[in-house]
Amino acid sequence: MNGAHELKFAADDLPYLYKVANQASLSGQRHYLLTLRADLAVLVAGTALGAVSSLPEKIARLNYALAAVLFVTGFILTLVLLVKNFDRKWYGGRAAAESVKTLAWKYAVRAEPFEGADPALVDQQFIAALESVLRQRDTLSIEDETADTTRQQITPVMRVLRSQSVQARRDVYSRDRIGNQRSWYQDRARFNAKNGRKFFVFVLLSQFLAVGYSVTLVAVPSIPFNATGVLAIAAASFLVWMQAKQYQELSQVYTLTAQELALAVESGRHISTDDQLSRFVSDTENAISREHTLWSARRDHLPRLSRI
Repeated sequence: MNGAHELKFAADDLPYLYKVANQASLSGQRHYLLTLRADLAVLVAGTALGAVSSLPEKIARLNYALAAVLFVTGFILTLVLLVKNFDRKWYGGRAAAESVKTLAWKYAVRAEPFEGADPALVDQQFIAALESVLRQRDTLSIEDETADTTRQQITPVMRVLRSQSVQARRDVYSRDRIGNQRSWYQDRARFNAKNGRKFFVFVLLSQFLAVGYSVTLVAVPSIPFNATGVLAIAAASFLVWMQAKQYQELSQVYTLTAQELALAVESGRHISTDDQLSRFVSDTENAISREHTLWSARRDHLPRLSRI
């Protein structure tokens, strides 16, 4: 491990606290989106059953009973979203994970505030910074069992990279931090833009069909199934999903941040001193952190069906 071409800094080389915060975020995201998806699905299905008319009495009773069960299920799922606070765990965990990642990189490349020469003192400062993140667990919703102090918080690769020359630290940071982060932003920007367009088409199509069906009912009012309400609920559900995922907003933010990181790589090519590297890393991490502030801000705007 004598240089940037041999030394690799991967996700597995980050502190253990990053891993548990990341897992907490992924778990919260999975539970939130699954519950929301199920809530929307039963709402549409219940509306569809309720829209059926001109059925024999026994079948009609069964049909409406099933609709009632679906609406009760939706009510319960809405309460689950409200009480369980999966969104709190999702965004709180993500904010914690990204804070730890920033601290780890600053430590590994000797950037402010970890540029000191005394290894023991710098290690203490780093652990204190991690503890500060962990103390916010009430806000970040990281479970107590994740605070396993027996796991490694300063990994071997972090220590090895810290011991390298300015040029080696600069090159590893540019490649494994800026390069990887930029690629991730570019991929996610494309993903969100594509899905944003797709769901926008779903909304328009549902509304168009609702209009068409309403016009049809004017001409043929005896149709036994009134799909207008179902299509309206479907359109609203697609809008709720778009709000939860915030496709367009994230696509724009990720694209802008990727461009900022591309400029950062160019500006860091001629760094040759520790002070220059420290300022470069601080500026770059500030650019990345501006995107991460969305994780906290978006939490208060996530849709719950009780608000609609």
